[in-house]
Amino acid sequence: MTTIQKLIGVMALIAASTVLTQAANTCPLLTLPKGEDGPGVIGKRYVETGIGFWDEAHTSHNTYGTGISANLPICTGLDLSGGYSYSWFNRDPFTSKQHNLGGSATFYNTAEDGIKPFVSLGLGYTFYDENLDKGWVFANDRKNHHGTDYVNWNATVGAEFPYKWVSVIPTITYNDDMRRTKKSTQSFVYSTEVNTWITPRVGIYASVSYYAAQHISSQTWGGGLGVRVRF
Repeated sequence: MTTIQKLIGVMALIAASTVLTQAANTCPLLTLPKGEDGPGVIGKRYVETGIGFWDEAHTSHNTYGTGISANLPICTGLDLSGGYSYSWFNRDPFTSKQHNLGGSATFYNTAEDGIKPFVSLGLGYTFYDENLDKGWVFANDRKNHHGTDYVNWNATVGAEFPYKWVSVIPTITYNDDMRRTKKSTQSFVYSTEVNTWITPRVGIYASVSYYAAQHISSQTWGGGLGVRVRF
């Protein structure tokens, strides 16, 4: 782990302790509010769906994905969310697909000018399947099909910056899973998302991300577009 990544980890722990303490002080009861006003998405009740892609450097084929999720404010300073995502990759003779079910808790505080620093903790379950066309086999076991499933988790630190009718959310996420280190998918993800509500109930968003894997030399960029509907 590099010095920069260690520094990010320390900053995330400091931010987490501050935000968690402040959220606990403002969340005595589960009141299930409909959500706050303003251009942002944190503290709002909504469902969302979107599409995305991931482009690994030095390859000509992308991974694509889609999903659906819901966000539910529990009380001031705490949102819960959950959803399902599906991604796939096709490059002859190799294909793969991945299903993921997960949820997260987001603890936040509203600071000056409506800025919301937050910490999110997520937990999920992944089903992964990879195949080679007939006549091809994987070198390690001479088979043309692998399937696995595992628990994954993540921690995110970031802030939401509202400005007039848009909000911007830069984040740093650490992803990991419960497999052995040699097989795990540990990575840091640096993302920025821009959101706007085009009506009081319907919003759209766009995001861009950079993925830094920890065990392999891989540089991956990603992007996404989606729509949110308040309820």
